[in-house]
Amino acid sequence: MTNRDKDKCEMIADRFGYDSQASILQEECAELIQAISKHRRYNDVGTLECISEEMADVYIMLEQIKYLLNNENRIKWYIDYKLKRTIGRMEADLD
Repeated sequence: MTNRDKDKCEMIADRFGYDSQASILQEECAELIQAISKHRRYNDVGTLECISEEMADVYIMLEQIKYLLNNENRIKWYIDYKLKRTIGRMEADLD
């Protein structure tokens, strides 16, 4: 996501606020789950396009919630922690 995109997300988040955007994030996550289920069932171009669209929606909403909660550093910490943990588990399985 570009800085310009982030600025747009922040502008939207400021306008609508946390409660509204958190509800929309929940809806978008549900729609992504549904799109993934359909793609696993049908595995065609149309369902892949739907997944792409829903992923974009979730990504946009996550950016807004991250901004509204001001928790980017904590998210980065968890990303690092979880990636290292998973890699560690994978390496342990190889031994």
